[in-house]
Amino acid sequence: MNKQQLASKIWASANKMRSKIEANDYKDYILGFIFYKFLSDKEEAYLKSNDWTEEALKKLTEEDADAIEFCQKNLGYFISYENLFSTWLGKGKDFGVANVRDAISAFNRLISENYKQIFENIFDTLQTGLSKLGDSAGSQTKAINDLIQLIKDIPTNGNQDYDVLGFIYEYLIGNFAANAGKKAGEFYTPHEVAILMSEIVANHLKDKEKIAQMKKILSTNKRNLLLFNLGINSGLRVSDILALDIKDVKDKTFIELREQKTNKYKQFPINEKIQSDIKDFIQNKNVNEPLFLSQKDNRLSRVQAYKILRKAAKEVGIEVHIGTHSLRKTFGYHHYQKFKDVVILQKIFNHSSPFITLRYIGIEQDEIFQSYENFIL
Repeated sequence: MNKQQLASKIWASANKMRSKIEANDYKDYILGFIFYKFLSDKEEAYLKSNDWTEEALKKLTEEDADAIEFCQKNLGYFISYENLFSTWLGKGKDFGVANVRDAISAFNRLISENYKQIFENIFDTLQTGLSKLGDSAGSQTKAINDLIQLIKDIPTNGNQDYDVLGFIYEYLIGNFAANAGKKAGEFYTPHEVAILMSEIVANHLKDKEKIAQMKKILSTNKRNLLLFNLGINSGLRVSDILALDIKDVKDKTFIELREQKTNKYKQFPINEKIQSDIKDFIQNKNVNEPLFLSQKDNRLSRVQAYKILRKAAKEVGIEVHIGTHSLRKTFGYHHYQKFKDVVILQKIFNHSSPFITLRYIGIEQDEIFQSYENFIL
C-alpha cells in the first residue's frame, strides 16, 4: 500500500464516522483502532517468528501463564487470541462493541509492570468514547465494524518503503486539522495514543553531521534554533520545554520544573552554550512571557514545534521520521554513547528500568544489528 492509498483509507475511515461524531474526535477513534491493530499484529507476528502455529495461537488465553510471561517480557503487553484484531475480523456477525471493551480492559490488566509507564491508559480516550458512536450497542457495533473493515488492510509489518505510523500521524494532524477549519496548533490536542505513537515513530539523530546541518537550517530563526538546542541538550519532553517562561531561564544556570507527564520535580544545569543562546534570544523581552511564542504571540504548541522540526529534517534530507520526541531521544543516545551509564540516563528520564531506557534511545536495536554483523559460522 503506497502513501496515496493509505491516505485514501484514512480519509474513508473519517467519512464513515462523519455523521456520528465531531470532526475533532476523528483522530481519537482512528488512531486508537489503528494502534490497537499495530500492537495486536506485532504480537501475532512475533509469536509466529518464534514458531507459534495458527493452531497454537488459538490456544493463547489468559490461563496460559507461560505465554503471558513470554509476551510481557519481550513486548511489554499480552493480548489473548480472543482479543486479537485478526480475531475480531473473523467473528463476522458475532463481533460487537463488547469485544472492544473487553479487549481494552484486558490489555490494561495485562501490561508488564516494567512497561506500565509506556502503555498504561493509552486506550482510555477510545474506551470512554465508544458510547458516542451510537445510541445502542447495535449502532455502536456497526460503526466500529465499518471502521475496522476499512483499516484492516493498513500495513503494520514494517515491509513498506516508508514509515507507515509516521505517515498516519502526520496525515491526521495536517488533513483533519484543515478539514475542521482550524489550524493544526489550535485543533490538535494529543491524547494518550497520539502521544505514544509519536514516541514510537520518532527516531533519534545519530549522525552529528546531520545535527549540525539541522542547526544550520534552524539558525535562520533564533526561536527554532533554541528549541532544538535546548531539546537535544536537556533530555526534556517537548511539553516541558514549551511550558517554560522567560523567567524560568533568565540569568539561570539551572532549570527547575515539575514534569507535566509525571508531576515529578526536576532540576538540571544548563550548559554554557545554551545559557549564551538563551541570553541572546530573550534580550528586551518580558520575563513573564512564554519562552517560545508563535507568530500570533501565543505559546508555541506541540504541533507547531513538530512541524518546525519535520520541515528542517526534510530540508537536510533526513529520511527517517523526526518528531518532537527525537530531541529527547537524541540527547539520550549521545549521552549514553559518551558516558555508557544507563543508570544515570534512566534517572534523568524517570524510566522504571534501564531496559526501557536502552530501548527508548535505540541502543538495544543497534546492539542486535552489531551482534549479527559480528557473528559468522
